[in-house]
Amino acid sequence: MQLLFSVGTQGFFLVLAIWPQGGEGCTPTQAGLVTVAFSAGGFLTAPAADALALRLGRLVLGAGALLMAGGFAWV
Repeated sequence: MQLLFSVGTQGFFLVLAIWPQGGEGCTPTQAGLVTVAFSAGGFLTAPAADALALRLGRLVLGAGALLMAGGFAWV
């Protein structure tokens, strides 16, 4: 599951870094700043994710797997 997540995430961020530069005329710095929201979101929610996983256990894993499957199906 982690391998699938990593491959999907790397592909997403590659497109997210190239598209603003090629399609929208942004500089590389501006395109990099687009991804700051993703980093900040992960940084802010990571502590809560551990506590939530301990409390809800397999439900969180199942929901994550469903979200990944839905994302792959959508793409």
